[in-house]
Amino acid sequence: AAERIDARLLGIGLAVMGCLLCAFAWSPTAALALAILAAFGIANGLAEVVMMTAIHQEADGAYQGRVFGLASTIWRTSMLGAVACAPVVNAIASPSQAITIAAALLFAGGVFVYLALRPRLQISPAAA
Repeated sequence: AAERIDARLLGIGLAVMGCLLCAFAWSPTAALALAILAAFGIANGLAEVVMMTAIHQEADGAYQGRVFGLASTIWRTSMLGAVACAPVVNAIASPSQAITIAAALLFAGGVFVYLALRPRLQISPAAA
């Protein structure tokens, strides 16, 4: 199965996580909110597996550790940045609105990753 993983699945996973987070923010019952959080956890785990697998498939063997370290640092830094911004967002928005803002940013990040990782066009040489 790992041979068929496309790096663009990371963008899809992030976008799905954004949609699930928005659904969580506005869920009418606690049971539904817990079910959505479970689905979010599954999507998050799949996104991390796709990221690690894509690094192993795409990065040169001599640089895999560096690429993984950079990707992991970016992933964790964005989470810590959200924690740092939380008090400001909490002061100006309700919890549902704050989670919706985070969901929109996560969805936008997923779209960006998907578009940034799209395959490049291969121009075939013309026959002589």
